[in-house]
Amino acid sequence: MDKLPSQTTDALSKTLRENLRRRRPWYLGRVFWFVVPLTLLGGFILWWNLPTGQPPRLLVVALDQLSADGKPLTLRGRIEPWPKDAQAVALGGVNVFFVIDRKAQPATSDPFGDLVATASVLPEGGGFTVRHVGTRERPGSEDSARVFAWPADSKLLVVDVEETLAAIAADAWPRENPLDIAPRPDAAAALREAEANGYHIVYFALSGDSALAYRKVRGWMYQRIARKDGFPAGPVLGRLSYHDQTEPRAAAMQYLLKTFHAAPISLCALVGTKAAARSAAATGARTILVADQDDRPQGDGAEIMYAKTWLEVMTMLSKP
Repeated sequence: MDKLPSQTTDALSKTLRENLRRRRPWYLGRVFWFVVPLTLLGGFILWWNLPTGQPPRLLVVALDQLSADGKPLTLRGRIEPWPKDAQAVALGGVNVFFVIDRKAQPATSDPFGDLVATASVLPEGGGFTVRHVGTRERPGSEDSARVFAWPADSKLLVVDVEETLAAIAADAWPRENPLDIAPRPDAAAALREAEANGYHIVYFALSGDSALAYRKVRGWMYQRIARKDGFPAGPVLGRLSYHDQTEPRAAAMQYLLKTFHAAPISLCALVGTKAAARSAAATGARTILVADQDDRPQGDGAEIMYAKTWLEVMTMLSKP
């Protein structure tokens, strides 16, 4: 084949170079600046709506309270993680509301999850609610408790719920359904008689090391108190602290003595273990160990009585 003349080749090369130097169509730039932002926006919306891991659910527990007449009331609650989410969870800085007489009082948990509010007078109906408002990621919760205020010179009878009132071993509470737990025979009758003889009944639920364990025991007591032939009304007190596990009974007993200025003879404790008997007797309280076997501590210098049945307790409480 014959070659093209050199002049023709040069003309074609020149034409190609001129075409390459020409400006590209203007609409390509507009398409670029429209498509790119739209793509970025769509990607952000997709990322925002992607499913994420749910934060650990938090549960609020309100704690029964007892005070003397005329004193300011301290209302307490606690934040704890849902049992299935029991892991290292930050319990501090959680905002809740104490609902007292239909008025909401804001409060924030301390680093240990404890909640505190105050009331100048006994709430109407003797109760209050702690409410944790939830979010889209974390459902809220609420719980209610009762408040009692008695004369400062009241004669107090302190009763261990798990060890003396329930017909199961204290360490069986976490496994049992509260509806299946029966009270010990004659326990309710003995406490009603004690109330008739001037005692104010205080229930201790101290065995559980969490506020959720306390709530389970308190719920069982509420059901039993509500019955016609049930236990006398009274506060179901939990531990004063659930992050400091040191001597919860001693702390609770000292609180009662300080609050009511009671002479030791005005404070009687019904306990179910040797350790509890020793701790109660150390405060000067009249102490009765209620157990299947006489396991009273010896050599502590404190007189501790023993009763195998609640009928025996009834007889002992009737004596001055």
